[in-house]
Amino acid sequence: MGAHNARHDPAGTRERRPIHQAKPGVSSSYARTVCADVRSVLSAAVDDELLIRNPCSAKSVRAPKADSSRVVPWTPVQVLGVRAALEERYRATVDVGAGCGLCQGEVFGLAEGALDFEGQTLHVVRQIKHVEGKPVFALPKCEKERDVPLPDSVAGALKAHMGICKPVEVTLPWGTPEGPKVTARLLFTNPGGGIVWRSNFNAHDWEPALGSASDTGQGLSRIWKPLEFLNSALAGRGPGNPRVTPDGGVLGGMRGR
Repeated sequence: MGAHNARHDPAGTRERRPIHQAKPGVSSSYARTVCADVRSVLSAAVDDELLIRNPCSAKSVRAPKADSSRVVPWTPVQVLGVRAALEERYRATVDVGAGCGLCQGEVFGLAEGALDFEGQTLHVVRQIKHVEGKPVFALPKCEKERDVPLPDSVAGALKAHMGICKPVEVTLPWGTPEGPKVTARLLFTNPGGGIVWRSNFNAHDWEPALGSASDTGQGLSRIWKPLEFLNSALAGRGPGNPRVTPDGGVLGGMRGR
């Protein structure tokens, strides 16, 4: 971090920000995440008296703008087409993504203990993130646990999945690579019993499935987001508003924890 009480340099921060935004393949959401992480690290440096001020807090330094492009959700027919094209051990990820609105990291961090079949509720309490290239368990998106309705269609798909692919105990550090070890019985693992690496899954399973489903999924986005947005786009997003599942069923609004 340099010398004690090093001079803060907002001008240098401003110069570096456009480089991240201009780099090909870097989304605005990822750039905003990087910006938030850098701000957090520099705030810790201020607390440790290694910096006088946080340069990211200067008025002249602005975070990357959020992507204003509209996410177009898939139709149920498109969702089912992609699901059918996936390897059997990964098909239920589509049910959870479309039926419960989980992001990819939350799906791969989903554990057996999160399922309340009697209460028709899914407890979203963790996701798998990658910090410094290493996988860790962390809080779900928005840094907050939440409960979401578990419709019969998704519950049935998960029960069938667990009948074929038993949950596997996986231990990862929490929050950072140096964090405390946490063990969870994950529903989705790779054929070797380890975590599903998103980069491998997207390259070797997800994108080929999109290609195979091209007849029903013309122009499908290469990302997971339209799947996650399927329910919220088909109905209101506020508490109590219904959401539509891939098979046409209706479920209630999201409940925060």
